Amino acid sequence: MPKRQKRVFILGGGAALGAHHVGALRYLEEQGIEPDAIIGSSIGVINACVYGSGGV
Repeated sequence: MPKRQKRVFILGGGAALGAHHVGALRYLEEQGIEPDAIIGSSIGVINACVYGSGGV
């Protein structure tokens, strides 16, 4: 059985990018695209935690 590649969302730092993260995560969610893991830095960590808890 072929292995499926893992999908990882990487959210960078920079306060102004935080709103862009939310929009991108919402779009991906609407398209049914879900990550196997989320990695973040600075504001990306906060958004990753919110997304992971189902709050985006």
